[in-house]
Order: sequence, then C-alpha cells, then structure tokens
Amino acid sequence: MNKYLAQYRQQMSRLRHIQREAEKRGYIFPNSPLPRAVKNPTAKTIQRLSAITPTKLRSKGYKPSPVSGELIRQTPRRQEAERHERELAKIRERNQRDLQRYEERRRERLEEHAKQAEEARKNERRILEEQVDNAQALDEILNIFNVQDPAELPFWAYKKYIDLQERIFNQEEEASDVEIHVKINNVNYQEDYGIEEPPEDYPRGKDIDEPAPYEDQILNNVIIEMHSRKNTEIADFLLNAMQDEISYLDQTYGDGMGETIMANRFRDVNGNWQNKLEQLDSSDVGEVRDGSFGLLGIIRGGHPASAENEELERIIYDQFKWKSINNRKRDYFRR
Repeated sequence: MNKYLAQYRQQMSRLRHIQREAEKRGYIFPNSPLPRAVKNPTAKTIQRLSAITPTKLRSKGYKPSPVSGELIRQTPRRQEAERHERELAKIRERNQRDLQRYEERRRERLEEHAKQAEEARKNERRILEEQVDNAQALDEILNIFNVQDPAELPFWAYKKYIDLQERIFNQEEEASDVEIHVKINNVNYQEDYGIEEPPEDYPRGKDIDEPAPYEDQILNNVIIEMHSRKNTEIADFLLNAMQDEISYLDQTYGDGMGETIMANRFRDVNGNWQNKLEQLDSSDVGEVRDGSFGLLGIIRGGHPASAENEELERIIYDQFKWKSINNRKRDYFRR
C-alpha cells in the first residue's frame, strides 16, 4: 500500500472543505478548482497540495458584480479587500453597540440627576416653608429671602407675610385703646396692595393712565397659535406658564393688570413670538429649544426660574432621544 495515500486524502479533504466554504460565501467555480486526482501519490504530490492556500484556491472562483451582474474573478487583491470590508463592518457594529450603551447610561444619569435636583428643590422649599411658618416678625420673612420689598416674596410666602402682619396688628390693637375706625386701612392692607400703582418701568400703553391697546386680541392670537401647534406638550407647558404669570401679576398689580402687562410683553417683540411659535414644530432640536426658551423668556419678562428651564429642557430631551455625533465619528460611520 502507498504510504502517501493517507496524506493525499487528507490534503484533498482540506481543499474540498475550502471550496464548500467559498461557495457558501457566494463564490462560483465554473471549473473545479481541485487538482486532478492521482492514483499513486508521491512526496512531490503531497508537497504541491500543501502549497495550495485558501486564497489561491478561491482565486479560481468568480463573484457576480452587485451593479452589472457580471462575473468577476476573485483575485487575491479582491479577496483582501473583501476581508478588510468584513472587518470594518464588525468594527462599525461594535461601535454602534457601544454608542447605544453610552446613550442608555447617559439617559440614566440625566434621569438620576433630575431626580436629585427635584428632591433638592423640594427639600429647599420645605425648609423655607418651615422658616416662614416659624417667623414671629415681618423682618424675619424678608430676611429669609434677602429682600426688602414684600412684593418680591414668592406668592405663598407673601400670603404668610400678610397673615402675620394682620395677626401682629390685631395683637397691637387688643393691647391698646385705639378706636375701631383707625384699623380699617390696615385690615384691608392686602386689598390696597392689590390695587397699588404699578412701578414706573412696567409696560404701558401710549397714555400712562390707559392700558395697552388690543391686549385681548394679542393674547387671543397667542393662545390660538399655541393650541394649533403639533408639539402639544411644549405648547401646554408654555400656556400653563403664561396663566401662572398672569395670576402673579394680578396679585402684584391688581386684578386685570396681568393680561395688560402680558399683552405688552408680546407686543414689544414686534411679532417675533410668531417666529418662535413656528420653531416649536421643527424637526431640529436646536430650533425647538430656541423657540421654546424664547417664548418662555417673553412670558416671564426675561427672567424664567431655573426650575422652569430645567423642566422645559427635560420635555425637549424626552422628545428628541438621540445624541448628535461629532463630525469625525459621523464621517467614520458613513464610510
């Protein structure tokens, strides 16, 4: 028996395996790439079979062109390019998975930070409320917020201030012999404060004694435009902020003055608020953010609270749950 026969069969089996794997990857062999069978293999035969590498065997095959369908010979250079492309595809897939995991971790961190910030705001509000409730003098409440004018207090603290002022006044009246008619003006302090003349720098009409003209039409147009937005969540947030600001202005300057001042704020921007409203329905997160914060600044007179800014940012982030990739990474993935 030929002593090289077992090695010959082993080498032929290897070459047939390479051919089958190539055909699975789309190679076409019009003619068999295997060497012609021999009955009595020799040492040189085994040496020639061992020298046939997978690249050499596949170079006898063809692949159809994805554009024209023409069969193209798969030379070693084309095989190397195909291998390089497969490696790049694996790298892109791995990078995409890493980016997705990064985005998930980033969203979790943002949510955690938002919860911590909300908890800190609640704790700060609770401490302030306790200090206001425990205040025994009017100056204590003003010192808590580091203000001198009671009008600068938050609405809930201002109510406590008025209650304490009335309680102190009643205690002083009980300890004195002052006649009843003396305390009428003091008891109605809150009502008098509500109709107190607004400061000089708040928006007015042409005449200092008349309200801004067409305020009803301006506010109606703003409300109608906001209700027509496709981005209903941001529009509802802005409508609630405007109603809250009008209520605050009514409390500060008297009933009915809130709508007048709000109408003047929108009138003073010369129609720019309409452009901001159009940006709410944009597909670009930058335009949506610019329009949203621009409208909030108009509503709050240019001084929105930080908590409102964070809440508006959270709403915009929830609607655009994607991350802008920098130019270098974007060019890399487009290759």
